Amino acid sequence: MDAIFGFAIGGAMEPLRTGGTGSFAAFALLFGLFQTFLPVVPGTCNFSVSSGSFPKSIRGHALGFSAAVGKAGAAVGI
Repeated sequence: MDAIFGFAIGGAMEPLRTGGTGSFAAFALLFGLFQTFLPVVPGTCNFSVSSGSFPKSIRGHALGFSAAVGKAGAAVGI
């Protein structure tokens, strides 16, 4: 969904930039939808992969460890 809204904003950039009051409303709507769907994938993926990969007895600890390693990797990658 983010790719769709991102390409829509990018493809319509010139009409949105040079248009009238309706173009601002269209940009605000597209950007709001883009921002709404942005945090859906990483959090959902982290929980779904961890819940299916680890046994029930250690699932909570393994999910915390997976989240910590992901955050550490993001910090080191930057």
